[in-house]
Amino acid sequence: MPREFNPTPRPVRAALAAVALLATLASLGSVEGLARYYDMQAQLASAPPIVVAKH
Repeated sequence: MPREFNPTPRPVRAALAAVALLATLASLGSVEGLARYYDMQAQLASAPPIVVAKH
């Protein structure tokens, strides 16, 4: 007993593709933001100590 194939309507596919693209861009943006944040923290941690006063 073969089943009939009911393709998804074109507007629904377009909407799902747009949502997938938005989710991908949001994920990549979050990863880039975290990478920049932790890179900045690493640079601050590796900065040479500052001499405040000498005797």
